[in-house]
This record gives sequence, C-alpha cells and structure tokens, in this order.
Amino acid sequence: MATEELEQRLEDIGRIATAVNMFDSFELQLAAFSYLTRGSALLPPTVAAAIEEAEAVEEEILDTVTVPQTAPSSPLKAPRKRTAKKTTVTLDKSLDLYPSGEPSFIDFANEKEPKTNIPRVVVTVYWLREYGNVDAITPSHIYTCFKAINWPVPLNIPNTLAKAGGENYVDSSKSEAIKLTTHGENYIEHALPLAKA
Repeated sequence: MATEELEQRLEDIGRIATAVNMFDSFELQLAAFSYLTRGSALLPPTVAAAIEEAEAVEEEILDTVTVPQTAPSSPLKAPRKRTAKKTTVTLDKSLDLYPSGEPSFIDFANEKEPKTNIPRVVVTVYWLREYGNVDAITPSHIYTCFKAINWPVPLNIPNTLAKAGGENYVDSSKSEAIKLTTHGENYIEHALPLAKA
C-alpha cells in the first residue's frame, strides 16, 4: 500500500471517528459508523460482511420486540437540582394566647392532651381558628404555640403540617393560610382527649 493511500485512509478514519463520537448513545454511534463505512474500502470484506449480517439480525430482533422510546437528552441543559423552599418560622409576639372570654391556648391544649406532633398541630390550628381569631394561620403561629406550652418543636414544621395534611386533618397547601378540615375539626371535638386505657 502506497504511503499516499495510507495517509488518505488514516484521514478518512479520523473524520469517521469524529463524526461517530458526536453521538452519545452507542446505538447511534454504531449506526453512524455503519453508514459512513458502507461500501468503503476502509473495511476488509469480511468485516463489512459481518456488519451487514449483524444489522440484519438486529433488524429481525427489532421487528419482534417493542423497544420503548426515550426522549433524547439535551446536552445544552443541565438537569435542575430541586432545592427545598425554606420556610422561616419566628415567634409571633402579637399572638394573644390568653384571649378574654375564651379558653387560653395552654388550658385548651392541656384539656385535649395530644401526645404526638400531628395531634398537637391539629389542636393548635383548631384553637387558633376558633379562639385565637387568626384568619391566616402560618407556621410561625404554630411555632409560637408550641413554645408557649413547652412542647418540643418539630424540626421541620412545614413537613409536620404536610403529614397532618396527609391524614386529612389540615389543609397545608398554602403555607401562609393553613386551614382545618372537617375531619380535623371532628377529631378535636369528638376524639380528643383519647380514652384512657
């Protein structure tokens, strides 16, 4: 083989390799390689025949098997990382926990005797709505009540609210306007305090 011919083949192989490597998926690389080398003198006849036979077998398999299609990933956009929206809770100094003519929060909570965080949140939301005269209940209101009665404050009040919402006691879809559901109201009025064993 002449030096000139060898150099030409090496140049051709380099261009084919560059074109094939533009694809991310192995299947597309294989298809590009096959397309670019078909009928080319770059491949010995036995290799070209083997590729054609493999393509025929692949086509046969694809005719009998349904392969799920996946959307091509865009190399331009990096996947977005989800970051949790942090809710800042602070002590609400304007909240009156001892309204005149109404039970105080501490008296009401002690009467209902909630033992865990979800019932405590429901008791708190109920008292804030019924006796605290709070129209838009927020995580800060709940934090303030927990601190006033000296209950351990949940590490993540919005998460505790979501769990109470999952049990259909509260509607916490709007974190700045937490609402008591009918189920939560019935729980407070009819199920608490729990019967003593």
